[in-house]
Amino acid sequence: MAKIAEVHVIQNLPPSSLNRDEDGRPKSVWYGGVERLRISSQAQKRAMRLLFRELSLVPPEERAVRTRKVGELLEEALKGLAQEERRRLVKGVLAALSLKLKNEEDLHAEYMLFLSSEEVQKLAGVALRHREAFLALGEGLEGDEGKEGRGKGRSKKEGQAKAKEALSPEVRRELAEALGAVSLELALFGRMMADQKDHDVEGALAVAHAVGTTADPIEEDYFVGVDDLAKPGEAQVAMIESRGYASGTVYRYAVLDLGELEALVGKKRALLGLKAFLRAFPLALPRAGRRAFAHEGPPEVVLVRLGRGLPRNLARAFALPVEPKGEDPALASAKRLLAYWERLDRVYGPLEEEWKGGVSLFDGLPFPSAESFSALAEEAAAWAARL
Repeated sequence: MAKIAEVHVIQNLPPSSLNRDEDGRPKSVWYGGVERLRISSQAQKRAMRLLFRELSLVPPEERAVRTRKVGELLEEALKGLAQEERRRLVKGVLAALSLKLKNEEDLHAEYMLFLSSEEVQKLAGVALRHREAFLALGEGLEGDEGKEGRGKGRSKKEGQAKAKEALSPEVRRELAEALGAVSLELALFGRMMADQKDHDVEGALAVAHAVGTTADPIEEDYFVGVDDLAKPGEAQVAMIESRGYASGTVYRYAVLDLGELEALVGKKRALLGLKAFLRAFPLALPRAGRRAFAHEGPPEVVLVRLGRGLPRNLARAFALPVEPKGEDPALASAKRLLAYWERLDRVYGPLEEEWKGGVSLFDGLPFPSAESFSALAEEAAAWAARL
């Protein structure tokens, strides 16, 4: 049975516009026949990675960066070389990795890559150890760039393929090993590489889209900009704008497969990842619109479950929206959640070797309570170390 760590969060959100859609409105979802506030999985994951850095939850060597500027990363790692040689080496390495470029001039990849710091350094090391081979490959590509006419794309592709064939099996093996330096962030969040499927990483962390527990329609805020230097009798308003915003209570959920994480990085590093996850996820809100709404703040309820078995996203508890009727909506939502949790345990059983703990701003919730948020993460990690 899989070893899992789940976090369930109930959180009141003030007026905010922290995760917007293509029309600039706060993201929403229709669930149970009503519109609810929604926060995407991707936005929460990025907020977690930012907190990993701000709170120093993950050391620099265990981090990763998501970017199209792969050429710049490699050039920085090779900064001891002359600019022309460095650029040619980088072109050769990118070509050897079959990475398509969106912009030949600035060496931006066609899509974003998620690379660990160690992978970048190891790729630079391979380039230096086999300098002549990569310089020849990069020089061949530069020659192809100068060709004009209909055959340009074809000749460049053929030249690249021919040069790659000239790379020795040893060089290809070292390149493959360099892209196998999986950092903790990479192991948690995973990556997909369209041109290097062998180096895809199935992340051990799954994050659900947050969903409103209450019916939360999206509203519109119209506002004006007043000209400070306008004289009496002149028009005071220099602009009229509007933006969508929403407020409400949300349920957030994430689950970490500890077994998968241990297989990728080992047990000691996996426990470090668990601690980072437990401390960051409950606090990880997207920051869009924070200057206008200042929406940050910790959640009202955080519940943790660890053990062996199948994960359970409890958003189904809110298929019908919560109607607080004079009660704090987060408290009403927590009661609904725990009642649903109890029914599931009664019908399907709890996890094997289950541990539960939580923190809440409310008294009297029927759930094991830790003294503080920090204590909750420490207790959970200590128990997981014995799992």
